[in-house]
Parts: sequence; C-alpha cells; structure tokens
Amino acid sequence: MSAYERARYAIWNHETQHVHGTIQWRVTPKSKKVVTVVPPSVLPGLVTIISASASGIRVGINAEQAARIAQWTDDLPPGVIHSTAETDRTITHHGPYLRIDNNYRVAMKVPAVGERVSVRIAAEVHSIGTLRKAHILITDVRLEDVAPA
Repeated sequence: MSAYERARYAIWNHETQHVHGTIQWRVTPKSKKVVTVVPPSVLPGLVTIISASASGIRVGINAEQAARIAQWTDDLPPGVIHSTAETDRTITHHGPYLRIDNNYRVAMKVPAVGERVSVRIAAEVHSIGTLRKAHILITDVRLEDVAPA
C-alpha cells in the first residue's frame, strides 16, 4: 500500500474522521459570511446513488444519516435555513468530487444508479442576497462494490 493509499485509509476509517458532534459556526466581522473550519467527514453507513456523472452526484440517505447531519449542523446562526438533506433525505452535489476504489486508489469509474457507496461530506452556508442556507457537499465517494485490481 502506497503512502497515499495509507493516508486515504486513515481519512476514511479513523473514528475522528466521521460526522460527529456539532459544527461550530461563526459570522465573519466584515463580510458577515457564515463559516466553519471543519474538514470533510465520513457519513457513517452507505448511501444509494440516485444519479451520478463526473461533474455531479445525487445520493439518497437513510433516516439515521439525516438525523446525524441535522445534529452536525444544528448550531447554525439565527436566520440560516437548514440543509434539505435533513428533510428530503437526499444530498445533491454539483461539481467535481473524488472517486476512490475499495483499495483506496483514485478511480475513474462513475458510480452507477442504485450502487451503494460511502461518502465524505462537508458543510457550508451559501448566500443569495439576505437568504442564507446550509448546504451539504460531497467531497469524496468510496466505491464499495469495485473488485480489487
């Protein structure tokens, strides 16, 4: 196993890397942006691919995962709308994301609809005018069903 693969293994498997506790948010003094300094974290359990391409992904989550996300993002400042992942039980991510095979190597394969995968997620707040809403982003997908190379 290369150094990169060992690092990815640690990122995916160490207990401190899992979604836990509550994120501490702060409002920046000048721009009034809502920010947090929390690394992407592993969402416990597997999620189901609803749609996926190299430029975006949509996954279905179960009730326990939705509750975990709700707890993780619970301490949002007043006036910030909670993520729809909590209520709709889906996470939609637009943009690139890293795909990792079950040997912790970067994979080119895009997950298929219905496939069960692990995800690492990040949280951030997007603003449109005075409207502020929490978003859950998918940074990495680990393909669980890929046969070893």
